[in-house]
Amino acid sequence: MFGKPKLAPALICILTFCIVTVVIVDAIIPFGYLFVQLIKESDIPTGVQIVLPIPIVGLLASSFIIHARTRGLLTVLCAVGLVIVWLLGLILFVVYPMYPTPHPVSAKLEPAITSIPFVVAIIGTMRHSIRSIFAGDAPQQIVGRERQ
Repeated sequence: MFGKPKLAPALICILTFCIVTVVIVDAIIPFGYLFVQLIKESDIPTGVQIVLPIPIVGLLASSFIIHARTRGLLTVLCAVGLVIVWLLGLILFVVYPMYPTPHPVSAKLEPAITSIPFVVAIIGTMRHSIRSIFAGDAPQQIVGRERQ
């Protein structure tokens, strides 16, 4: 079930998620820092602290699964979960900011620009994962010399 890890798609999605930045009052703070602070926060319910890291842990865990369909399905589900966390973060800090900023243009422009790598990484990972899910139905081709 487990074999050589295929960490590249998972790490790219996680790292690009962590570099998305938002403007809070006068500071530019990356999602990675906010994510860790939110999980460490004692006022947050334990259920939220457990549910938030599931997409990241799931993406990393999916990298170690050998079976292509299972790996692809778990990667797709966890990538969608990471997109949901990203969207919730954008809603909380950009659309309806919890901490209003006196710089409304930078508060909208900064997250938009830093979200581009994340969106590209998610699209690439989802495309690759969906192809690997459906590739299991295709007949295997022999690469190299033909068998006689």
